[in-house]
Amino acid sequence: MALTAAADGSALGNPGPAGWAWYVDDDQWRAGGWPRATNNQGELMAVLDLLLATEDRADESLRILCDSQYVINSVTQWMAGWKRRGWRKADGKPVLNRELLERLDAAIA
Repeated sequence: MALTAAADGSALGNPGPAGWAWYVDDDQWRAGGWPRATNNQGELMAVLDLLLATEDRADESLRILCDSQYVINSVTQWMAGWKRRGWRKADGKPVLNRELLERLDAAIA
């Protein structure tokens, strides 16, 4: 069976109070937040927590509906290069949100 889930995050003030959530169905969802974080941290945490919460269903495919180009591009385009460069961007600057991105990378593997 295939799972379809929605994941989202946001922040007021960016950084500011931030929240994240994911939803599979009325029986399987979760939300959380922090007093101070960025919208990108919220977006990353929504997808990360979804992957961790559904890891016991690894035999099912998972389709994640996510509107964050930052998260989508991080996973599909940028992460491999960041890892090759020691979590540095092409300009040599450190990748922001490295801890969450490393955890997301491990959850995907």
